[in-house]
Amino acid sequence: MGEIVGVKHRAVLKILGAGLAALFAFLSSGCGSKNVANVVNVTVTPSTSLILGQSVTMTATVTGNINTKVTWDELKYTTTTTTNGKTTTTEPQKAPTDGSFGVLSNQQDTGTATYTAPDPAKFQVPDSTKYPGLQIVIIATSQADTKKTGKANIILISGIRAVITPVTASVPTKESQQFFATLTNDIQSQGTTWLLTQNVPNTDSSGNFINFPKLPTCSPTCGTITPDANNPNVAVYTAPDTIPTAITPAQKGNTNPASNLTIVATPKADESGFVIGTVTIVTGGPITFNGITPTIAPQGSTMWDIYLDAPGISSASSINLIDSTGNTVRKDSTTGQIKILFPLPATSTTTTTTPPASTGARLRLNAKDLLAAGPIAVSVVDSAQTCNGNPAGTACTATGAGSFTVIPVRPTSTATVPDDIVQGANTQQTSVVVDGGYFGDRGALAKVFFQSFGNLSDILNLDTQHSTSRRLVAQILTSQINTGNPGLYPLYVASNATTPPNPNNPSVTNMALFPDYSTSPPVKLPTAFPAGLNPSAIDIDPILGVLAVAETGSNAVEFFSIGNGSLTSLGQVTSTASAPINVPTGLSINRTNHTVAVVNYGTQTTTTNADGSCKQATSTGQSVTVLNIPGNPSPITPFSVVLPYSVPQGGLQGTSVCPEPCPTPLEWTRIPTSRWLRIRPLRRPLSPI
Repeated sequence: MGEIVGVKHRAVLKILGAGLAALFAFLSSGCGSKNVANVVNVTVTPSTSLILGQSVTMTATVTGNINTKVTWDELKYTTTTTTNGKTTTTEPQKAPTDGSFGVLSNQQDTGTATYTAPDPAKFQVPDSTKYPGLQIVIIATSQADTKKTGKANIILISGIRAVITPVTASVPTKESQQFFATLTNDIQSQGTTWLLTQNVPNTDSSGNFINFPKLPTCSPTCGTITPDANNPNVAVYTAPDTIPTAITPAQKGNTNPASNLTIVATPKADESGFVIGTVTIVTGGPITFNGITPTIAPQGSTMWDIYLDAPGISSASSINLIDSTGNTVRKDSTTGQIKILFPLPATSTTTTTTPPASTGARLRLNAKDLLAAGPIAVSVVDSAQTCNGNPAGTACTATGAGSFTVIPVRPTSTATVPDDIVQGANTQQTSVVVDGGYFGDRGALAKVFFQSFGNLSDILNLDTQHSTSRRLVAQILTSQINTGNPGLYPLYVASNATTPPNPNNPSVTNMALFPDYSTSPPVKLPTAFPAGLNPSAIDIDPILGVLAVAETGSNAVEFFSIGNGSLTSLGQVTSTASAPINVPTGLSINRTNHTVAVVNYGTQTTTTNADGSCKQATSTGQSVTVLNIPGNPSPITPFSVVLPYSVPQGGLQGTSVCPEPCPTPLEWTRIPTSRWLRIRPLRRPLSPI
């Protein structure tokens, strides 16, 4: 028995031991165990693109360990190539230390460093042939776990870009066309290389993409391009003796006409900034100048198109503009203002070996061309072609309408920024931008008045350097801001042309002047100003400084003179036969002629049918009475107009629909978190006064 018991105890102990071992193993796998380490990760930001000379702060972030310090590696780079559709990127390798790949500086083990792209005064973007798909690699290594690294990639951009003028040109055989390339950010002034090609971008046999700068030239078959010896950004294209009939060299799948070619201007410092233009070679021939349309143009406009009916004209031709004094302005294709027009093909699939002759040209006048009013005569000249029978090189005029007239136009304003200004001792001279049109080049045909029109002291100074034909930039002086009382004031834009438009009225927007309550908070007066019974509406004539109040309960309109912290009654105006005042509920002041229009609610009467609907035939509408503002320099005779109650078919909207016999008293409630007041009918009786 004793032996049997001992065996049972040992079996139980084995089971318990196995359970405890399993429990220990489970617990040991939990948080805080030293058997499984936390994973350390390193990230480096940002991965971005930089223009030469720019800098960026790199940030390395370590997670998974309380030790977040890093070690910054030396500057490295990778290149990427694509062959037969397969892209290969090299392992990061050490960058040159001469600064041509940039500099990594200010390295902090706390996780920041500064990368500065190469100095554009000393270096350009590394050669893409030697370093294809170049990317600068910034690497940081965790000090807690040196096997853990993070990286960011930076692409270098030169910032050099080219613009070509003209973008398109039609050049007759044996004639020449000048092209200009304007480069931005070409700090080393390395200039431009020029290429003529009939080919289009494609992929070579190895799968590499061939873009415009690397395409084969078609010269001399398609003509020649000759850079200026003194300015590599200027080149002259000379068309061949005959129009090409084939693409040189031949290119599979290229269906472009052989008469079309591409001129490529490539910055020497960075070929990725290339730009292209299009040349169409045409057969030279006589020019027939028939006329122009339209024959008017708006003065002060930003641009205006004049179309020349002139078959045979080309990009080698020039257009002369002659004003009434004989002054001549020549326009050619290098101005970018002329576009040669060709007839559309008969069908979308029509192809021709020889391009058709031109039908004419579009001349786009700019703001400078539209600055002066008056007649402008138009003539055409071509150094190698006759025009209307005149010898080559001799200008010809149109056989039909050959001139247009620049007509004065009233300047128009649509918006003002800012539309309000705070008055006060701290107010500075304020720049105001007025958007609109017909202001003339640099705003020369417009002038801006603030508060009053025609007063020379209220003319704003115009910033002609930043003003355009569509935008005026003016300055409001501190004295002009602080002179008047707070309120809403007009900002006038008027014509400044020698020959004014007809009519010569100004365009008007509004500008609000607010008091500076931060330095001069409003003071509540100890007593209120008495008015008549139930005042219901007010308006202000800011020029005369008069307040008008509609006093519904008194059947009157009362006027007050506005002083500095005071209101002085100028008296009430009550009803007369010619100008009745009958339950006035609204009014509005005309600040130009200094009158006030008063809405008389009480003049309306209504009768109803048996079903309660309005009997329009025997009902009358409200009336409007017009009164003088006290001090009106040109007073009128007060009068009244009854508004129609019924609505004739096609007529104006009526003024009433069975109204209550008396206006409902109003209750004013301030809406929380709002500057506005809400008006709602008061449905409870008014307490007796």
